[in-house]
Amino acid sequence: MLQENQIQLLKAVALAYKEGMHAPIVKAVSRGEAAKRLVDLAKKEGIPIVQNEAEELLDALEALPIHSEIPPELYVSIAQIFAFLHDFNLKNGRK
Repeated sequence: MLQENQIQLLKAVALAYKEGMHAPIVKAVSRGEAAKRLVDLAKKEGIPIVQNEAEELLDALEALPIHSEIPPELYVSIAQIFAFLHDFNLKNGRK
């Protein structure tokens, strides 16, 4: 269980991508207790979570408006995360 001071440091970003989209979009951005709730909801719904310590990536995503596409300069970083999730899903019998 996280302590209060650890919860206040949490950041969470939810991304979405569907075939045919030009680029992934930012679905939600949160900090602190709201970030904890977002992660808890994702876990409850079976949505894979990638913990990433790259503050620069989190800061760049956090600065984007909700429902906006990620910019081209983030494509490589986000593609690596999506590739990890794709492999995870294949290994666990998910689509």
